[in-house]
Amino acid sequence: MKKIQIHEYNPLWPKIFELEKEKLVKIFDKKFVQIHHFGSTSIPNLAAKNVIDIWIEVDAMENLEEIFKQLYEDGFEKEKQFFPLCYFTQKNCQDYEMHLHVTFAGNDRVVASLHFRDYLKSNPKIQTEYENLKKKLAENPQAGFKIGPFPIYNRMKNDFISKVLKKSGFKGLIVNFCHQEIEWKFFHKITNSAIFADLNVQYDPNHPNFSNENFHNFVLYLGSTIIGIAQIEKFSKSEAVIRLLAIKEEFRYKGYGKFLIKFLENWVKFVGFKEIKLHSAYKSVEFYKKCGYLEIDFSQDKSIDPKAIDFGKIL
Repeated sequence: MKKIQIHEYNPLWPKIFELEKEKLVKIFDKKFVQIHHFGSTSIPNLAAKNVIDIWIEVDAMENLEEIFKQLYEDGFEKEKQFFPLCYFTQKNCQDYEMHLHVTFAGNDRVVASLHFRDYLKSNPKIQTEYENLKKKLAENPQAGFKIGPFPIYNRMKNDFISKVLKKSGFKGLIVNFCHQEIEWKFFHKITNSAIFADLNVQYDPNHPNFSNENFHNFVLYLGSTIIGIAQIEKFSKSEAVIRLLAIKEEFRYKGYGKFLIKFLENWVKFVGFKEIKLHSAYKSVEFYKKCGYLEIDFSQDKSIDPKAIDFGKIL
């Protein structure tokens, strides 16, 4: 377990970012769209971990293999995917760590990071509250212990960050893998009310699919509010299946379902699948048709809805 250490603000942090930025722009070359310094080291006078967080927006998430080879040569670790359609990698330097986050241009996850950064820059009182919170959390000897991919320290800051994003006016759309307890709470609540209750089927929040590595569970945020859920199964080497997809009732017919399914299609394609299939409730047939899905024979897989209509789409 890595100890969380908070350092007083270092005026060298933005200068380090500028030096790293020059190298990264050359490495990413034509794939590069924008680069941003975010996180606590990007906020003047804020105490922080000695970590330079950088977002790089690229024109597309495909064909990055050669770029990552160059990053490995520069000392970066093997990339990971803690969030859908986002890569994370890091390198340890003599006096600091560098955390590099790579995603497609226009991802609202980047916008959220910048909203948070800029709100703290312009609100010294909120910045002080955040600094005090971080120092207090870092005193916990278990702060560096990881639950899933994230340390307790990170998770304990989430409520504060959500409140700041709400104050900042951020209303972007973000898709997360379902990791946190609060995300699972809303995932189960929306799934039960929007899908299982309509079918008069008993919902089991402890179903083994939720811990099966072939099933990926997602939540859709509007700003800091969870408004939708999805579950995708890796069905075969080339096929993925949408097992669950729902938007909270008060947010339906506003384009959020279309956004979510398009995002999921991009993620499914990104991880290597060529076709996506699903069982649609009768009331959702027109929605899937408008999203480019065609009726198919998917009778080898049974739906919990006896009236379901099967759809598929080549990606």
